Amino acid sequence: MGESMELDFICGQEIDAQKATEQGLTSMYDGCTYVFCSRECKQEFDRNPSAYANLDMGDSDGGEDLYTY
Repeated sequence: MGESMELDFICGQEIDAQKATEQGLTSMYDGCTYVFCSRECKQEFDRNPSAYANLDMGDSDGGEDLYTY
């Protein structure tokens, strides 16, 4: 099982995106999936997703659009 490490841009922690997804630490917004390290970071995003979704995250691995905040 390969780990997909991503950066949580709210707290700066490096996280395993697959584990975060399995734990329900994701949100959908404007057709994209956003991944978080904790419920607190997810809740921060969910309060105002447009403020975070407008940040230019780029596509670091050329794969699926999976964002972390």
